[in-house]
Amino acid sequence: MSTIQVDFQLPQRFELEFQGQDGNRQRPVMIHRALFGSIERFFAVLLEHYAGAMPPWLAPVTVVGIPITDEHVPYLREVAAELKKHGIRVDVDASDDRMQKKIRNAQKAKIPFMLIAGNDDVEAGAVSFRYRNGEAEERRAGGRGRRGDRGRGGASHSGLTTVRSGAGSAESAPLRFERWRLRIC
Repeated sequence: MSTIQVDFQLPQRFELEFQGQDGNRQRPVMIHRALFGSIERFFAVLLEHYAGAMPPWLAPVTVVGIPITDEHVPYLREVAAELKKHGIRVDVDASDDRMQKKIRNAQKAKIPFMLIAGNDDVEAGAVSFRYRNGEAEERRAGGRGRRGDRGRGGASHSGLTTVRSGAGSAESAPLRFERWRLRIC
């Protein structure tokens, strides 16, 4: 996809002139083809700047759900559906790969956040959290996690935090969002 552009500035900068039919010196108008438009150039610069690890607000997929076994996929799909209701771009990796390979694939794809669910998480109505740089959110008594490494994106990486459900089941645990914080209440 390319555009044709009329440029009045470059001939002036390079002091380009030609002799017209009337014998007078005239300034030309440059017509050139731009292979990439301004939007495409902008995204190319962003991709280069972030080395593909876009900040969460700009990443095509913000969160990927990774089940420990196939029996945890339905629970993660419920969590993903709730996240999608709130505008979060989320996928669930239900492939036949081992969990470690799913994590590695998500890190290679530079997905900002990973939600991992196992038996303990399903029972508690919670998810385990992991940043794309590999740092995991630790759970403390009362279920509160600590903030992990903020990574390249600064404060935008610190946003998604999980809190265990006091209710004990996913059905009775509504999700609440506060400026990139996910709370399972």
